[in-house]
Amino acid sequence: MTKTSVLALAAVGLLAACGETPTFNTAETAAAPLPEQACADVRKALGELSTRVGIVYENGEATIENTVWMQLGGAAQDQIVQALAVEAACGQDSPPREQRVLVRDETGRTITDRTVPVAADLSDLVGG
Repeated sequence: MTKTSVLALAAVGLLAACGETPTFNTAETAAAPLPEQACADVRKALGELSTRVGIVYENGEATIENTVWMQLGGAAQDQIVQALAVEAACGQDSPPREQRVLVRDETGRTITDRTVPVAADLSDLVGG
């Protein structure tokens, strides 16, 4: 197994190991700030990903090595995109219903650019 494969597997494991997050729906979130615990859990998961696989993120944008991203697979990529959307909305008094997320590789090439619901059920995102 290559180093990149190990890092990709670690990324998936980190998102799954962060503990339970409450379930809340988009309609509730659009009118009120996201729950503090949900924000803390997502920030913790992204922080650990940053340390382990070198993802750099801020305000719904991220940079990650292309090889690591591709080895994650669709489900893990979706989880990271959802985490980035939630992280960008955390701390806002009235978070948006949807958040644009842009992920680039180490060369600056766009890997994914999509708008996702901010407050889908986050239990899958952080291992609930």
